[in-house]
Amino acid sequence: DLKHLIDSHDNYYKLMGEILSRYSTNSAITEKLFNGLFFSHNQVINFLNETLNSFEFTRNQVDELTQIWNRTMFLSIFENEFKKSKRTLEEFSLVFFDIDHCKEVNDTYGQDAGDYILQNTTKIVKDSLRVYDNIGRWGGEEFLILLPKTKLENAHTIVQRIKIEINKNIFFYN
Repeated sequence: DLKHLIDSHDNYYKLMGEILSRYSTNSAITEKLFNGLFFSHNQVINFLNETLNSFEFTRNQVDELTQIWNRTMFLSIFENEFKKSKRTLEEFSLVFFDIDHCKEVNDTYGQDAGDYILQNTTKIVKDSLRVYDNIGRWGGEEFLILLPKTKLENAHTIVQRIKIEINKNIFFYN
């Protein structure tokens, strides 16, 4: 929530403006005004640090190329779902898939073309999932999808729908 940061920033500059105005007119700068500026400054710095830390935390959870969960984060999500499933006896499905012929694409058209295929395919898959499903990159061109509260036959239907969406696309690179 950046509203707190924006509000603190606005308050800081308002107080700074008041202090500069008083300084330029040789008016007294009260202890209360100075303490308010000091407190506001610290608040802005703290909110900035919290915001930066949240970006860093997210960056370490997401695969840089595909913008989906990385292996470590996906395993953590999977572990939580597994524990929940044992506790509630609710079923879930885990789907493993890979993208065929990635090596040939890389060898023929270059690494950038292979990356383009990975990025666009994972976007199609991600857009085809329900909001509470999760996709993660296992490695290379291998991926996992976690489908909570999903029996095997329903998972099969979801996978077929995703496969149809992928097959609708023709990828053009340069």
